[in-house]
Amino acid sequence: MEKEEQEKNFGWIRSDFEQTVRFDIKTFDQTVYLVNQSNEVIEVSPKGSLEIMALGQVGHLAWKKAQQLEHSDG
Repeated sequence: MEKEEQEKNFGWIRSDFEQTVRFDIKTFDQTVYLVNQSNEVIEVSPKGSLEIMALGQVGHLAWKKAQQLEHSDG
């Protein structure tokens, strides 16, 4: 039984959706940030990063927004 429960929460798939970390996309001074419910902040580079892409759709959207801001400046 214990092995079954350990396998449920292993890897990318999680069975407990209540503990999922949610990020909000924020823009400040022409820079895009991802902020989670614990107020931890991740700066999103227009060049991209594996950390941002690993967050899935919200990371991809934040990266696209950072690229758009960079191109609108130049």
